[in-house]
Amino acid sequence: RKVDLANVEVKNIFPAFDCEESGKDFLFLPLHFGKYAVGYLVIRNAVYLMEKQYLFQVTANAGDDNLLLKGQTLLAKIYLEEQQYDEAKSLFDLILAKNENSADAHYGLGIIYEKKGDLVKARAEWRKTLKIDSNYEDAIKKVYR
Repeated sequence: RKVDLANVEVKNIFPAFDCEESGKDFLFLPLHFGKYAVGYLVIRNAVYLMEKQYLFQVTANAGDDNLLLKGQTLLAKIYLEEQQYDEAKSLFDLILAKNENSADAHYGLGIIYEKKGDLVKARAEWRKTLKIDSNYEDAIKKVYR
């Protein structure tokens, strides 16, 4: 039997799932045993998964350096959100190798250093961010808090 998810409340179909959790997006994949659906795999932050796949394609096929840098920056920001700091740092380092004036990359490195407990390096990166873009709101908050 097919279930029309557009017309049924999620909490009635997936009783163990907290659908009230705000700010999250979920993808439900049915688990099959033979011809029967026996459960569902719930993927949190499914949009990030799809965005990452798209950005992998963009960065792999970009013929334009600006497009490549934008794709790498977006991918690194997703890695930050997912707390994959080593992957994010690798991308930010690549970006800075091509464009040392990337405020986003310096800010992202600052976040990584902050999460790893190195506030001296973090603040240095945020100051570099502000030297490049004096109106970078998030860096202003970090430096002048």
